[in-house]
Amino acid sequence: MFKRTLKISGHSGAVYDCFVDEDKIYSCGADKIVTRWNLNTGEQDDLVIKTDTTPYSIELSDNHLFIGLSSGDLHIIDIKKKEEVKFYQQHQ
Repeated sequence: MFKRTLKISGHSGAVYDCFVDEDKIYSCGADKIVTRWNLNTGEQDDLVIKTDTTPYSIELSDNHLFIGLSSGDLHIIDIKKKEEVKFYQQHQ
């Protein structure tokens, strides 16, 4: 049996992917937002990324957040510096 331990409500549309890292959870959704939440309190922190098209996939590796969009674009964000370090456009 499952029991809800935390409710996060902040996206204005469907959530398509989540990634948990220690005490943080990253989420992306139909509202074209990627954001980070405190896993213990459910509060959103100051990492909020607005994308041009819908983000469907996120992954965190070595302080870099990889964001895959419905357009085929891939953004790589340094979460410590809060800046984009790479951008790949995969489709025309």
